[in-house]
Amino acid sequence: MLQHRALAESYMLKGHTAAALDQLQTALQNSNGNFYQLSSVEARLKQIQTLKAEEDKEK
Repeated sequence: MLQHRALAESYMLKGHTAAALDQLQTALQNSNGNFYQLSSVEARLKQIQTLKAEEDKEK
């Protein structure tokens, strides 16, 4: 799970929002972390979904 989260953050730094969302969703499907890690991934997923929605509005 943490590997997918790290990859998602890497994608975000490069501006690939959709790829970051995919990685976070994969992280949640393969959740093998503890409660705090899971909560952290879920929160970050919501943040990036909000950013993606704002990007789509601007287009």
